[in-house]
Amino acid sequence: MSVLSPKRVIQFVAATLLALPLFATNPSPRLAPRMAFDEDSGVGILFGGRGLSDPADGLEHGTDVTWAWNRNHWVQLFPEVLPPGRSAHAMVYDSARDRIIVFGGRKEATVLRQKFGIHVTHCRTGADVQ
Repeated sequence: MSVLSPKRVIQFVAATLLALPLFATNPSPRLAPRMAFDEDSGVGILFGGRGLSDPADGLEHGTDVTWAWNRNHWVQLFPEVLPPGRSAHAMVYDSARDRIIVFGGRKEATVLRQKFGIHVTHCRTGADVQ
């Protein structure tokens, strides 16, 4: 009997693939992201930042990925309306409207001056998308 029978290889590959999450479990490394905190829910929202250099073109691209920190773990959010990726922006939680306000920032060499609202309660999570 072979130790690496086709059945054992298939079982190993299936077990390995099923154990991997479909989505990341925490934010990737980034420079100049911003975070706002909602005191009522105890959740911090992370948005934007510059990713590390892309090996294909050598550029650092602004990320538009949104994450929530609930004091125990990270959850990736998928807002209905999402600002373009940016870094070094201003961000604050607007408790009266239950949303995050994102203003300005940089996208590579361009200075951005737009303002966006991200409604946190209308976000889907990775579990909703799977």
